Amino acid sequence: MRAAIAQLRSAAWLGWQIDTNWADPFIFIVYAILRPLATGLILAGVWWAAGAHAPSHAMFDAVYIGNAFHNFVTWVVIGLGWAIVEEREDYETLKYVFTSPMGLYTALAGRALVKLAIAALGTVMVLVVGWFALHVTWDWRAVKGWALALTLLLGCVTTVSAALLGALAVSTLVFAALGRWGYVALETHARRLGRLDQTTMF
Repeated sequence: MRAAIAQLRSAAWLGWQIDTNWADPFIFIVYAILRPLATGLILAGVWWAAGAHAPSHAMFDAVYIGNAFHNFVTWVVIGLGWAIVEEREDYETLKYVFTSPMGLYTALAGRALVKLAIAALGTVMVLVVGWFALHVTWDWRAVKGWALALTLLLGCVTTVSAALLGALAVSTLVFAALGRWGYVALETHARRLGRLDQTTMF
């Protein structure tokens, strides 16, 4: 158990370094907060510009809150889905992660925890600013905490799994097709030149 926790902690530390691009933690946290906050303020500006043609303020509250929670989609679903592609195609380190003592699943779990924490921090800040500055309100009695937590957990697990499988399937098919087309093009060109021998065959 202690070994698993230590591996998860190491994976989270590595995920933090990769996501922050080895930048100063304070600078990155400010960026992680300002990015979703700027999106929310842009949404508020668009709503204000619509003026009398905009729907009721209750509709704005719903849209603003939905936009705040969309931060989880950006960081966890899309971000973790691209983590596999980056490790495989950009860094070319996926095979080393897979054969490392922590394993692929622990490495992904650590990176997922970091992305989940960053998304939660940004979402909370957007909701706080909306509550105090933009008068975005909601009925706390209507919020079902257990349902929200369960939905976030199941949604993250399901969508991340689909994103990982989709990214791997698409990238594999694309590169397989490119390799095949490249081989056919080279073989056709070699046949036209009359140089199709053992030195030109793959």
